[in-house]
Amino acid sequence: HITIRETINDENRFLVKQGLKLKDGDKKIPVKQLIGWDFLDKNKKELKQFYITPCHKKLEIDTVGYIHTKNNAVVMDVFIPPFLLVSDAVNNKFQSITALSQAKLIFTDQTTSIKAHSWKDIDCLRILSGLLNLNLFSYYILQTGSSIGVERERVHDREKFSFPYI
Repeated sequence: HITIRETINDENRFLVKQGLKLKDGDKKIPVKQLIGWDFLDKNKKELKQFYITPCHKKLEIDTVGYIHTKNNAVVMDVFIPPFLLVSDAVNNKFQSITALSQAKLIFTDQTTSIKAHSWKDIDCLRILSGLLNLNLFSYYILQTGSSIGVERERVHDREKFSFPYI
């Protein structure tokens, strides 16, 4: 079977990036073009399995951060729908936490976005969300994950995306 990684590595269909990095000192740049957009507050656990609770926080004027890119520019596309948000955390049943967003949304680097370049691929994003939220995924990641249950219930993207895409 092909894996999720092999499916989302098609650069003509998907853009896969982590969100805004708010730490790391001198690498910060102003994110003026994102001011006023809804901001997903990971501390308030707004990202749940299959849905995102309505965001009431907006990105503030004095926020600075960056996204890892080849030229250190902010990649606006990663925050424009449609995209699937994949948290680096799992719940207490070791299930992945993913949700599809159809609205502009800023998120931090603790969340990975699988952004579809076309609305035609929204069904693929729904399938990916379903696969990552399966109980089978929990079993798979317990068997293959390097840090699951050890490091604050976190799973690396390379391990999550090695799950078969059926």
